[in-house]
Amino acid sequence: MASSPSVSLPDTLRWFFFDLDMTLWDHNAASARTIDTMSARLGVDPAAFLASYRRITHAIIEEIDRGEIDVPTSRVVRFERLLTEFGFDLAAYDVPALSEAYLDDYTAYDGSMDGAREVLALCARIGGVGVVTNAGHRTQDPKLAQLAEPGTVDWMLTTDETNCLKPAAKFYDMAEELAGKPDPATVLMVGDDWVNDVCAAVDRGYWAVWISPEPVMPEPLPRTIHLSSVGELLPHLEPLAGSGAARP
Repeated sequence: MASSPSVSLPDTLRWFFFDLDMTLWDHNAASARTIDTMSARLGVDPAAFLASYRRITHAIIEEIDRGEIDVPTSRVVRFERLLTEFGFDLAAYDVPALSEAYLDDYTAYDGSMDGAREVLALCARIGGVGVVTNAGHRTQDPKLAQLAEPGTVDWMLTTDETNCLKPAAKFYDMAEELAGKPDPATVLMVGDDWVNDVCAAVDRGYWAVWISPEPVMPEPLPRTIHLSSVGELLPHLEPLAGSGAARP
């Protein structure tokens, strides 16, 4: 179990920012299952198809970050590239419909991480809750509906609104606007990406929780806790719920 036993969260926390994919919701499992189903329909090797899909998707994310393609367009382009790589004639396929079918199947998967619902509910008792995610509402809204009862999460900020990706300063600037410009020392960021979530948060003066199965952090950072799963955050939050902390 990864942990940072010497670090305790302060009872002054008032806002909890969460990454979504691989922090609260298992994107990898959902994507693998959906691509496996698609590969069976197309009659291609599932392992090779998944490997190509992930490589192409990674390249497209970098293109989004450079401003070369927008998120809605990327959803179709990734399947155009994938089909082309496996020798399929694009003229024989309705690629936008294929992309939509993938998204429907992908978001139908219950990818809630163990303890995620309980963590969100407890944070909502203590303070405000926001979700900051490098994806759009088309995929993220159904996931959030699985994870939280209405009213648990105050807002979700996606690439649809920001037109940029974390760790861009603009992304976190917009999150702070939604939270009412809180004191950075009263914000906790929880995420699985070391650069996008943790380093970005610490640089802004937040507290941070890194969710990762890695045995140690890449480097020691102040105000940072390392846990292997989001459910392990519960005992760190429970003292705050009884400390007199109140919602902002």
